[in-house]
Amino acid sequence: MNDLEWKILTIDNIPSFNEIIEVIAGRLSFKNRRLSVLKASSLEEGREILRENSDVALILVDIMMEDKNSGLKFIKYVRNILKNQESRIVLRTGYPDSVPEKNVINNYEIDGYISKEVSSQLQIEVAIINAIRNYYQILSTRETFKSLAGSIAHELRNPLNGISLAQSQIQKLLSSTIDSDKDLKEKLKDLSIINTESVIQANNIINIILNDLSQKPINPAEFSYLNPSKILPEIIGKYGYQNEQEKSKIKLDLSKDFLFKAVPYRFTFIMYNLLKNALYYLDQYPDSSITIGSEIKKFGEKEYNVIYVYDTGPGIRPEVIPKLFDNFYTSGKKGGTGLGLPFCKRNMNLFGGDIICESEFGLEKNNGKDGWTKFSLLFPTILKDEIDEIELKVTRKILLASNQENSLIYKSKIEKGLTNTLCYIAKNLEEILNLLKKTECNLVLIDIDITEFNGFEIAQKIRNHDKEIPIIALADLDRRLFLNKANKEFNNKFSGHLHKSSSKNVFYRGITKWITDFEDDFSYLISDAEYLKNLKDKKILLADDEKMNRILAKKILENHGIKVVEAKDGKDLLEIYRNSLNGGKSEFDLILTDANMPPFNGDKATEEIRKIEVMNNIDQNNEIPIIALSGEGNKENIYHFFNSYMTDYFIKGCGTELLLKVIANYTK
Repeated sequence: MNDLEWKILTIDNIPSFNEIIEVIAGRLSFKNRRLSVLKASSLEEGREILRENSDVALILVDIMMEDKNSGLKFIKYVRNILKNQESRIVLRTGYPDSVPEKNVINNYEIDGYISKEVSSQLQIEVAIINAIRNYYQILSTRETFKSLAGSIAHELRNPLNGISLAQSQIQKLLSSTIDSDKDLKEKLKDLSIINTESVIQANNIINIILNDLSQKPINPAEFSYLNPSKILPEIIGKYGYQNEQEKSKIKLDLSKDFLFKAVPYRFTFIMYNLLKNALYYLDQYPDSSITIGSEIKKFGEKEYNVIYVYDTGPGIRPEVIPKLFDNFYTSGKKGGTGLGLPFCKRNMNLFGGDIICESEFGLEKNNGKDGWTKFSLLFPTILKDEIDEIELKVTRKILLASNQENSLIYKSKIEKGLTNTLCYIAKNLEEILNLLKKTECNLVLIDIDITEFNGFEIAQKIRNHDKEIPIIALADLDRRLFLNKANKEFNNKFSGHLHKSSSKNVFYRGITKWITDFEDDFSYLISDAEYLKNLKDKKILLADDEKMNRILAKKILENHGIKVVEAKDGKDLLEIYRNSLNGGKSEFDLILTDANMPPFNGDKATEEIRKIEVMNNIDQNNEIPIIALSGEGNKENIYHFFNSYMTDYFIKGCGTELLLKVIANYTK
C-alpha cells in the first residue's frame, strides 16, 4: 500500500457523481494521506480494478448498477471471491426502496448509503469520512493484533525450541543406551515420540493463530492433495483420548476414496474439533457410537466429496443448528469457547468447500437415546487438469520470465534439482500475465536481462497484478549494484536477488526459502552422512538472549564437531564479530542469531555487519552467512529478515535436523 495515499473506487455510470467524488477527495485527507479516485463505469471494470489494486480503502457502488441484484452480487464477489474484508463499502441507492435487508448489511459489512435523490455534497463527504475512518480502525486493529500475536509466538516458541533441542539429546542418549536396558530404552523412545508430536502440534497451532490474525489468504504452497483412506486413520490414531473406552467408540467407514485439497494441519484441527464434539456426551450416553467416514453425495445441484463425523448421541435441537457456526456461540457445553465450529467453517471456506450439520434431537421421554448428529465436510471435486498435475506430483510452480537462449537450461536445472516442481517459461509480458492468471504460481524468477522488456518494468507490472507473490531477480549484477539500480530507478518491486553464478545449493535455496518456508527437504544437498561430515570444525557465532537456548543449541552443534562461540545479545554479537576480523574477513564460517533480542536485535546487528563488509571490500559471494532464529514465520517477518540482508532463517522448534541442513547449506 502507498503510505501517502488511500484509494476510493467509484462504480457508477453517472459522470456528474464521479466528478463530485473527485472534488471531495481532492480537498480531504486522513492521517496525512491524500485520497485518490479510481473510476469504473461497469461492474466488470470495477472487478478488474480490484483485482489489480488490493489496497482500495473505499468502494462506492450503485446498488442497481445493471439490474436489481447486481450491486449485491458485486458485494458478495468482493467479500467471498476476492476475500477482501478490509475495503469499506458505501452504496449509492434510491433510498429507501432499494436498501438491503438488515441481515445483508451485517453479513457484508456495508458502511453506509448515499441517496440518489437528496444527498448533498456534505452528506456524501460525511459518508466518505466515516467509511475511511472505519478502514483506518480496521488496519490499526489488525496491526495491533499482529504485533501482539508476534510477541506471543516468540515467547511460546522459545520453550518449544528448548524442547526440540532437548529432543535431540534424548535421541543421542537413546542411541547410546545398551540394548540390555530395555525398560530405559522404551521410556526414552516414548518420551522422544511425545516430544516430537507435541512440538509439531504446538507449532501448527501457533502458525494458524498468526496467519488468521493477519487475515491473509493461505499460501498455495501449504495445500496438499489428501486421501481419506490415508489421513483419517492417522488423525484418529493421534487424537488425545482420555481413555481406551473413548478410542474404542470410533469406527471408520472409508467405502469411498477420493482426492481432496486442504492444508493438512488445518484439516487435522478441523477433525479434532469435530471428534471432540462427538465425544463430549459419551459419559452421559455410554451406548452411543461415532462413525468417521467418506462418501460422494449431492447437496442441491452439486456433487461433493464428503468426509463426515456421525454420532448417535443426544442430537441437536432444530433451532440451535443455524447458530452453531457463529463465533462464541455455545449450546450449554461446559468449558466450550464457541470458537471450534466457526474455525471449522472458516477453514472449509478457505479450502473452497463448506461444512454443514444435520441432526435429529432425541426425544425427551427416551432420554435422547434416539438422537443423532452428522457434520459433513464438503470438498469440491478435483478437476481432471489437477489430477494430471497430481500424477506428476507437482506441488510447486515457478514462473521464469526470460527470452534468453539459456532459459531452457534454467528450467531443466530447477525441475531436476527441486522435487515436485514445475517451471513455466514466459518470454514477454503478455505470456507472463496470462500464466499468472491461469496457474497458481508460487514464485516468479525474472532474468533482468530479458530483452523485449526491461526486467525491472516487468516486476512493476507483476506487482500491479499480485501484491504478494515473491519476485526474485536473476542477475549478473552484484546484489548491492542491483539494489542500487532497483531502488533508484524503479522503486524496487523485487523480493530477492539471485546471482547467476551462485553455487547449486545456494541457487536452489534462494528459491525454496521463499515458497516452502521451513518444509524444504534440502534434496539438493549431498547425502546426510556427507553433509554432517562437512560440519566438522566449522566455527559458528551463536547469539540468543535466552541462556537455556544457547546451552542446548551449543551442545547440539558441538555433537557434530562444530566450534561454537556464544553471544548473549545483538551488541555482544557485533563486538565478537568485529574482534574476529583478520584482514577484513571474519574467522567465523556462519552466524546463527535470534532475530528478537531487544533493544539490539539480530536484524540490526546484521545491517551493521554488512556495512563493515562493504567497508572491507568483501564481495557478495564472500559475505558471512547469517541465519535468523525466529519465533515467527509469516511472510512479513521473512521479508524483513531478507531486507536486513540476513541470508536465511530457521523457525524455532522445527527440529535440529532441519537446523543442521540450513547451516550445512551455507558452510559447504
